Amino acid sequence: YLIVSHALPVGTAAMIARWTGGAPYVVFCHGLDVKLAAGHWRRRLLFRLVCRNAKLVAANSEATAKEIRRLVPNLKIITLTPGVRRLTGMSRRDSRSRLGIAEHEEVVLAVARLIPRKGVDVLLEATERLPNRENLTVAVVGDGPERAKLEQMAEHLKHRVRFVPEAPDEDVGLWYASADVFCLPLREHASDMEGFGIVYLEAAIHGLPVIAGRSGGAAEAVMDGITGILVKPNDPEDVAQALERLLHDPSLRERMGQAGRERAERDFRWED
Repeated sequence: YLIVSHALPVGTAAMIARWTGGAPYVVFCHGLDVKLAAGHWRRRLLFRLVCRNAKLVAANSEATAKEIRRLVPNLKIITLTPGVRRLTGMSRRDSRSRLGIAEHEEVVLAVARLIPRKGVDVLLEATERLPNRENLTVAVVGDGPERAKLEQMAEHLKHRVRFVPEAPDEDVGLWYASADVFCLPLREHASDMEGFGIVYLEAAIHGLPVIAGRSGGAAEAVMDGITGILVKPNDPEDVAQALERLLHDPSLRERMGQAGRERAERDFRWED
């Protein structure tokens, strides 16, 4: 079998090859490629042909599968969520020492490609609404086309926001181990959606409670009220309230972080 990671355009080549005697193919679908296919009638038609001629179509979440079925009714789809592994075994104290973070600092972490859909701008607006937390640091790990705009937004927040545009996996692991809360308030665009949100699982397996935008597959990665809090997209006040709730209650952070770690280790193993 030929494994195709995107229905368009690679799936088109696989389909044509199959029609001319090539190997059967399997298509793995993510949020972005499905949304792009939905945006134009020619792409929708081609997407349907690619999927209906595939030996198997797999989605990375039930949310993605639902979007596929809107385009290709009655298509048989299997859902294969991603697995997750810890990026570091280092303790919180040692990780903070490596990154130069004081023990008393409250660290809210976001790990993402800096594009509008990730909602980092909403996180920054929410940070402005937490005026009494003098020891708060918001760490934004990742790079992308929105970085300059976000840095400009954060100028008046002074020491509260720290951008880390380049971080190998080892350093990302140190940030997960050092943080108190993970927050990425996703939003959905007409041409893109979060298929699943593996960073939420990465945060969970490091024992972090998670704040996520109620969008795409995030609700499958985060159990609202159990492993984290789902917030309204594009609502800084809702994000600020969720942050205040978790930062104010260490026992709640501990319970949600522990529940998230246990779920990630139990239900999202690559071995399965």
